[in-house]
Amino acid sequence: MLVKMHESFKNQRGFTLVELLAVVAILSILAAIAVPKMTASTALAKQAAMDADTRTIESAINIYFAEKGEYPASLKVLWDNNYLNKDFTAAVNQKNYKIEYTLAADKKNYTLTATLK
Repeated sequence: MLVKMHESFKNQRGFTLVELLAVVAILSILAAIAVPKMTASTALAKQAAMDADTRTIESAINIYFAEKGEYPASLKVLWDNNYLNKDFTAAVNQKNYKIEYTLAADKKNYTLTATLK
């Protein structure tokens, strides 16, 4: 029985070192092409999420202005008065960007900026 097993293993062929090196080289080339593209699309996705969240906050500011006749003193006013959902606030705080709101001295203008961290 052992003799038959030994003969069957003897007849099987494996991959040569050259074949394995060729496969590794091809996979390395594909990875070198794919990784930068994935990194770029991740950055674009973060930018798009930041832009969407900024527009949502800007809409809440405009709704607040339409109802109260003045701009909010801070973004906290929007969250405290339920102009922005608490889940939205928690999600924004976990993102990789920072949103800043500044009310002008005349209280008739505001600045809303968002920057990636």
